[in-house]
Amino acid sequence: MLESFIGSPWAYVVVVASITGSALLSPLPSETMMVSAMSLAIAGRMNIAIVVVAAALGSWCGDILAYHVGRLLSGRTETWATSSEKRRKALDWVEEREESWGPALIMAGRFVPGGVTAVGLSAGIVRFPVRRFLAFAGLGAVIWSAYGLGIAYIGGALFPGNLWAGAVTGVVIALAVSLGVHLVGRHRRRADGSRQPSGPSSARDASSEQPR
Repeated sequence: MLESFIGSPWAYVVVVASITGSALLSPLPSETMMVSAMSLAIAGRMNIAIVVVAAALGSWCGDILAYHVGRLLSGRTETWATSSEKRRKALDWVEEREESWGPALIMAGRFVPGGVTAVGLSAGIVRFPVRRFLAFAGLGAVIWSAYGLGIAYIGGALFPGNLWAGAVTGVVIALAVSLGVHLVGRHRRRADGSRQPSGPSSARDASSEQPR
């Protein structure tokens, strides 16, 4: 039954839906789904071109979903910010930097655990231009899908003839890369915070005042 499902169009629908849903539902593992589907495609169980497109489409749709949820929350954020000068400065600090960090962060966010959610929501809240967001998110989705294909090839090369061992290896590699990117990003944020204490500290102080 599993074999017949893997060979059906519904398998590609599950890939798209799972990766899309992971933007807001953390338990849905986007990297695991992507690499597993890529491994199946490399083994000839699925169509590799359709899997690559499905992974990129799911990633892009997830970005769009998170962005629009952020836009829905932006009105509440504005109300929250106007009730305090400190909060207003914190939001201004984020908005002033959206042009510099926006494009790179939108494309790279998917390589960090929870990054799609955080970046998409933040971009929506500060009302990052929607057309630019869609363009950068689309480019990032294509890069992410190609990256998953490369990892699946590595897993398959390390364990030729053993589909699931190769898939598990690919998933482990993807998770290790995500963790590495997360740790590097955290180190850089701490370094930036020590050089510019007023901006980030104001943002953190203000966020602590946000009503639950």
